[in-house]
Formats: sequence, C-alpha cells, structure tokens
Amino acid sequence: FNIPLKATSIKEGEKLVMIKDGDKLIPTKLSEGRTDFGKEGYGGPCPPEGDHPHHYIFTLHAIKEANLPLTKDSSGAMVGYTINANSIAKLSITGLFGRAAPVKK
Repeated sequence: FNIPLKATSIKEGEKLVMIKDGDKLIPTKLSEGRTDFGKEGYGGPCPPEGDHPHHYIFTLHAIKEANLPLTKDSSGAMVGYTINANSIAKLSITGLFGRAAPVKK
C-alpha cells in the first residue's frame, strides 16, 4: 500500500519500488501490511495438496489519497477496509493454482 503515483516497477524479492524522476529511477521503500500468514510480505498461494485448483484474485486500486494512515503492523482486514473506503478505481486479475497429491511409492 501507499505505492507512489510515479512508481514504474516493484523489484522482485525486495521491498523497493522504482520511482521515475526525469531520466533516473530512484529506489524507494515499499509499504506492506500483515497478511493471513501473520507477517508482512506476500506468502504465495498454498492450497491443500490434491485439492482442486483455487482462485487467487489480485487487485490494484487507485486511491484518492496520496498516503493511507496504515503501518506495517496494520492487519490485512484494516488494510483492505481502508483501501476499499478510499478506492476510486480498481483492476483485478484472477489466477488458478493447485498442488498435485504426493506420489505414493
């Protein structure tokens, strides 16, 4: 959350967003809230082994405020509520992910 408007990319595996300033890209620290895993950061999909593929929805929101009053200790529920209360536009993509049952020998 609170990704700057001038952000052009998020560096994989790092908590940095790249902001374009003229011809330069400036790394800036990214804000993340706690997830259902109990800590900040993306944990990835984890459906039960052998279950049908699960749907994972990723949504990007345009927010009417430059910064939301959230911290890294904000719960996922509080982040979601605050984002939805301040959203002026959004775009979603849904992915499917499943894990095969373990092979028995």
